[in-house]
Amino acid sequence: MLQYLNLHIVQMGEAFYIFNWASIKGDSSIYWKRIIGNAHSKTITIPTITVDADHYKADDTNISISDVYNKIVVQCDLEE
Repeated sequence: MLQYLNLHIVQMGEAFYIFNWASIKGDSSIYWKRIIGNAHSKTITIPTITVDADHYKADDTNISISDVYNKIVVQCDLEE
């Protein structure tokens, strides 16, 4: 159902958050509205994490990150 509505879900601790990428793109924080129960809604700051050697260095650890593309634009000029 989430895929049909173009929504995604993420778990933080014991809480689950449903969101649309467009709603959080470019913002440093997002307001989350509680839809079940009487608990208060809240604003969460979105962290930016830079992966460096401190995240993965050890004697028995290897990590690799491939190039990731979420949008590719191709232009073509047709000639006879």
